Amino acid sequence: MTNNEHKRSVINEIQACLQPLDEKLAILLALDGDSTTSGCGDLHDQLYRMSRALDSFEDGLCSASEVVPREGKYQAEPVTMKQPSFT
Repeated sequence: MTNNEHKRSVINEIQACLQPLDEKLAILLALDGDSTTSGCGDLHDQLYRMSRALDSFEDGLCSASEVVPREGKYQAEPVTMKQPSFT
């Protein structure tokens, strides 16, 4: 495995780690938005900050993926992440 192949492998592993975080954040968003409970909206600010931090991390990951050369060229498959909808 070349250095660049190893980099792409690690980037893919990080991506795999982030997807469960996206899913858990989506669950928290749904739970916090349940207006039938007394705690509705109490995590709004924290969830917003977590979502922004995760978005920023994912942006960095996508950028890293684009810079690592693939087969001697400076082209890599872009990393796409499912983003939770935040309203």
